[in-house]
Amino acid sequence: MTNVMEKKPLLVLLALLALVKFVIYPVIDWQDSTLIELKSANARLVKSSSVIENEDKLNDALSAIEVRQNTLDRLILPYAEEAEFRFVTQKLLSDMIDEYGMDTENIGWLSRLEISDAGLIRHQVRVVVDGKTTEVQKFVSELESNRDDIIIRQFQVSLRYQDSDSLGRARLSLLLAFYMNKLEATGA
Repeated sequence: MTNVMEKKPLLVLLALLALVKFVIYPVIDWQDSTLIELKSANARLVKSSSVIENEDKLNDALSAIEVRQNTLDRLILPYAEEAEFRFVTQKLLSDMIDEYGMDTENIGWLSRLEISDAGLIRHQVRVVVDGKTTEVQKFVSELESNRDDIIIRQFQVSLRYQDSDSLGRARLSLLLAFYMNKLEATGA
């Protein structure tokens, strides 16, 4: 018994070491690995959150770009041969002028201008018409509101024969611009 009593501190030390080796050390190791996993999961969560935030911002930016592209698509005409484009456009303008009962004084094309940086061609036509002031106003309103592809660059109007019963007649001179893609669309 004395022998056991003498070895009791050694047995307690051995039990304590066994407790540390087989209980406390595995618990601490488990806590460390769990902590590393939690930090890793938190980092993935932060990355996922930033990706989702960026995705929302990118979607908003994409929507804004699509709106601008749609506006540009309405303003810029597809490529066409110059003679064909001028013929079709002049016929359209003549038909619109006739529709409003006005007289055409002049429809004259100016030299085209290539805008290399944007890949565009600007065609310009000077249109001079004469008609009732109300019809001239309707014609200009039609150009401004219903035709996105026609840009009025210059506008001059002369009014005459006005009285208390009538707005009289107007002589209208416009410089219209049309922007067209410089290159033919490919099927690619």
